[in-house]
Amino acid sequence: MGRQRDDVVSQLRDLLVSGEFQPGQVFSENVLAQRFGTTRTPVREAMAILASEGLIEQTPQVGASVRVLTNNETAELVRVRIAIEQLVVEELCNRSGPNGIGPLQELLDRMYAAEKAGDKVAFLDADTEFHCMTAEVAGYTLSANILRRARDRMRILGMTALLPELSMVDVLAEHQAILDAIKAKQPAAAKKAVKAHMARTAKRLRVDIG
Repeated sequence: MGRQRDDVVSQLRDLLVSGEFQPGQVFSENVLAQRFGTTRTPVREAMAILASEGLIEQTPQVGASVRVLTNNETAELVRVRIAIEQLVVEELCNRSGPNGIGPLQELLDRMYAAEKAGDKVAFLDADTEFHCMTAEVAGYTLSANILRRARDRMRILGMTALLPELSMVDVLAEHQAILDAIKAKQPAAAKKAVKAHMARTAKRLRVDIG
């Protein structure tokens, strides 16, 4: 049952971050069980896990829905990401040997390709993965896990608040500035680029981070 539950968690998470379920849209255990070809038990357990992560909220006798973050929660999430990602890029810049940043370049290349193809969903996929990958490349496992949790929430926000008006050219330039500073081993510039990017993200989400 544990493996089946984990499979349902993964599938349901994918549905949430893909934007298939809109914020506030109600979905039931029965509907999901039919969709995933399981009984209600692993669905119920999966929903409890995602509720504990703050991705959905459950209402007795009604069902579950994508949890909508308040403006204060969104602002806090952005501030947390700034703190973690500045720490991570500083670590990458201060390494004496090669940074091993090939995976970051690959993700940036994917963003360029998605921009050229006009594929905003693929662009956002690579964008969100880029930020988690910085921590993984730096060897900051705990930070990477935190960023992945934050990524899911930001991804849901991105599908509803960012995607319609997303300027891929602008976002590309912001990511390029981060990677250029890391390659040049300039921690101050890298931290500044991270803060500038996240500040613009907050503005796109219409929240004030001070």
